[in-house]
Amino acid sequence: MTKLTAPTGAEWNCSYYPVLFESESALLRTLEALSALSITARRYFYPSLDTVGYVQEADLPVAHDVTKRVACLPLMFQLTPEDVERVADMIVKEA
Repeated sequence: MTKLTAPTGAEWNCSYYPVLFESESALLRTLEALSALSITARRYFYPSLDTVGYVQEADLPVAHDVTKRVACLPLMFQLTPEDVERVADMIVKEA
């Protein structure tokens, strides 16, 4: 697992935390496990925006792959380090 860091000169607003999974099935298992813990994560830019009707379709294989495997975890200042560890451990177990 790799932790994100803000680039030099950027300010991190901590409003969400994207997680890229090895496969879509790992993502779906993890979303289900999070839901069972009453944690609402969501898919991120899914489906790929070039596939919606009002955007011109394009050949974007990387975007199509990533949108099937990325989720956003909610972040809030009330999370304790123990909460973060519990969620991270569950994600590692499910993925």
